[in-house]
Amino acid sequence: MKLRNGFSRRSFILSAGVSALVSGGCAEYSNVSELGADAATGSERDLFSRSEAAFAKASRRGLPGAIIAVQRGEEPAQIRAYGLADVDDALPMQTEMWMRIGSVSKLFVGYIVLKLIDEGVLDLDQPVSDFRNDVPSADKITLLMLGNHTSGLFNPIYSKKFRTKINQSPSRRISREEMFETAWSDTELPQQIGVFRYSNANTALLADIAERATGQKISALLQKYVLSPVEVQGLRFADDHTLPEPSARGYRFGPAGGGVEYGRHFFDATDFSASWADAAGDMQAQADTLLRAALYVVKAANIDAGIVARQRNFIDVRSDFGYGFCLANYNGWLGHAGDVPGFSAFTGWKPDENISLVVLTNLSNFKDGSSPADELRNSIFAA
Repeated sequence: MKLRNGFSRRSFILSAGVSALVSGGCAEYSNVSELGADAATGSERDLFSRSEAAFAKASRRGLPGAIIAVQRGEEPAQIRAYGLADVDDALPMQTEMWMRIGSVSKLFVGYIVLKLIDEGVLDLDQPVSDFRNDVPSADKITLLMLGNHTSGLFNPIYSKKFRTKINQSPSRRISREEMFETAWSDTELPQQIGVFRYSNANTALLADIAERATGQKISALLQKYVLSPVEVQGLRFADDHTLPEPSARGYRFGPAGGGVEYGRHFFDATDFSASWADAAGDMQAQADTLLRAALYVVKAANIDAGIVARQRNFIDVRSDFGYGFCLANYNGWLGHAGDVPGFSAFTGWKPDENISLVVLTNLSNFKDGSSPADELRNSIFAA
């Protein structure tokens, strides 16, 4: 029986920090190049020692499991799994397990659009009205504004009515047009165009425009521009609320009775659909593929340098966070973070150290609403 509301005996033990249930919190060691643990360098052993300590700390706050993948330069990737993939059955996390990646999806939509711009199919300064006239201020919003979240469009998940619709049937697939209907109707006029306002509607609209411009689905464009060049397959836009096997179960601290809001009740959210975010957050991945594909995308492989420069004209949102075109800068980490019910994720590349990182967790949020993936990244790489 899977958890719904409250704590089972196993989840209580886990939240108390007894991660020794699965070999001191490290469920499995795996290496993409099939190197054994003894082949890891001193710096890698130190890194994963810090990873184990970071996971142990996070597990005391209720994190069931995590997968952490790291690559330095051209060295083989190192991937480890920690904790539990299923707290009821005490199933250890495995490095090959699929999880949802939330807003990390934005990296891939952004790259696809940049490739289409590089090929002359689209233009960063092109108005949205070239494709849709139902969008508020469509003639004043450009593709660049969608990518850097300065369109002024409303984020549908902030709508109580929209969240209620999701909570009534969490596994139901919500269409892109349902999402847009909320975004357009709740966009406040006069619209604050030019002001940073994070909204899933921006990235979903970019995906919609890419599809209209090419006549191809965003999944086909992902295959063409990312999966085929990198020669990987463990990354996809979701078809429904299910995850491919093998997969981890996903958990959440939310309201009593469940829901997409944050809260203090621990429950199983595996069967929640992330379709309410559309292409802005409805992707699923395996850690090894995500590490390779995200590095390719974040480095803006095979895109004109002038386009890349405009992509990386970061808006200073906070002292420790800037945002470009579907790309964030977290104190030198270029990438993206995200969460959807059941899962949180981070992927990034630190150019000054040439190190790539993927963190996947099967808990979307702690009781205070903060991200487990972000906490692990910050703990592992704390100064």
